[in-house]
Amino acid sequence: MKAILTKSEKEKLLEQFEKSGKTHAQFAEENGLNVKTFSKWIYEWHHQNRSTNEVKFVEIKTSAISPANDIRVKKPGMEILIPAHLEQYQLKNILSVLAAI
Repeated sequence: MKAILTKSEKEKLLEQFEKSGKTHAQFAEENGLNVKTFSKWIYEWHHQNRSTNEVKFVEIKTSAISPANDIRVKKPGMEILIPAHLEQYQLKNILSVLAAI
């Protein structure tokens, strides 16, 4: 018989997945989840977060920022290098795109 997870248990797993840097298939297999079911949870979770206009923040660790230093944004599964010389509107556009991820 399959175990039925509560909403909070699913959310905890989804948060762990987001931090893991693994593919959904890898994470599902390691946690004994059906890949198709887990994919559906991911889709619904992201759709729900977008529809509630929830803003997610990603911690940015930097050394002292000066015009000579570029900014690196690391998130599980991706790393983004932002040139330090960007205009404010360009940085705002990049941050808007990152917020939608």
